[in-house]
Amino acid sequence: MRTRRILPVPVMLILPLVGCAPKAVSPIGPGSTFQPEEKEQRLWQVAERDSRILQSKGILREDRALDEYVNSVLARLLKPDEAAYKPLTARVYVINCPVVNAFALPNGDIFLHSAILGRIRNEAQLTMLLGHEITHSIHRHAYQEYEDAYARTATASYVSVLSTVGGGDVANMVSGLSALVTQAGISGYSRDKERESDRGGLTLMSYAGYDPAEGAKFFQNILDAADKKDLRFNALYATHPKMQQRLEVCTELAKEMLPNLPGNAKDKGTDRYIKAATPLIHADIERQIARGKYTLAESSVLFLLENQPNDATAFAYRGEICRARNGNNDLKQAREAYTKAIALDDKQSVALRGLGFLCLKEGAKGEAVKYLKAYVSSSPNATDRAYVQQTINNLDSK
Repeated sequence: MRTRRILPVPVMLILPLVGCAPKAVSPIGPGSTFQPEEKEQRLWQVAERDSRILQSKGILREDRALDEYVNSVLARLLKPDEAAYKPLTARVYVINCPVVNAFALPNGDIFLHSAILGRIRNEAQLTMLLGHEITHSIHRHAYQEYEDAYARTATASYVSVLSTVGGGDVANMVSGLSALVTQAGISGYSRDKERESDRGGLTLMSYAGYDPAEGAKFFQNILDAADKKDLRFNALYATHPKMQQRLEVCTELAKEMLPNLPGNAKDKGTDRYIKAATPLIHADIERQIARGKYTLAESSVLFLLENQPNDATAFAYRGEICRARNGNNDLKQAREAYTKAIALDDKQSVALRGLGFLCLKEGAKGEAVKYLKAYVSSSPNATDRAYVQQTINNLDSK
């Protein structure tokens, strides 16, 4: 087995530091000794407090297998020098949130929104995201740009993003977050520091054996989902201009760095990623259908079916796309997709509900009642159960 070697952090190109930093600081990692001053120690204390708040019940996604997976990927990025990055905690947490975003705190805790994992297509792309974020911590960007953040409180911007998780209750829980979180997850860092983190992400993924070409593809996938017209959230990864800039920078960096990166770094890890993240990709498809982005949703369905030909849920969402779009031949294709999904899983709730309402639209009331009853039976806790049951009652009374 080939021994993987990571490029020591001091060897990574450190661009000139600009902005409001009082002085340049050395990165944490191999070849350096981390000796934080009092202000940075306070910054870390705030980061640890923020991390505890974000780990509150009702915010994090409860999925042990997913947690273990994303943390194993981060560990692979930092090996074989993982101990040299202490005292960074280098831990990944997944927030159950439909807004595409991710950020790292100064102590190395990385928070990924579940929505961003739904847009990623393989493990290599995940390493670009993790590598980019952990580089912010390794290079102490928060301290360089925001050394007095310990004295500030977060603006309402990130609190409003997290309120999508659970409304007012969650908003109250996270209202005590510091401005560190807004800096990392909303505002972002200076252009040079974001570029430095892109370079760090590409370097880390390559020396861990991952294909660096997937770095730019990650940003392209995120850019595809960015909505230029949706101004409700200004999360860093959900903002179209910022993602366009990240894509251009990463593409340029990859070309510049390629001659000095390992030539045998080809791992993509598509199967491993799909196994861990399929429910999140399903959730992203559902979001894109609700936004009317049928082409984007369909591309995700096709991606899943290429890799998982018997994915009943993917067939069900293919039916949903066709039924919602309602173009030429769409309703016929919707019926075929729903039927395929039910053949693979006779309790596939999305397909049962969709086929029931499709039959109702076509005037096949008997078939509609059959599938809608099956839906109610298979989904006793569905939020629309009462509505569907009333529809059945109305049809039965006629």
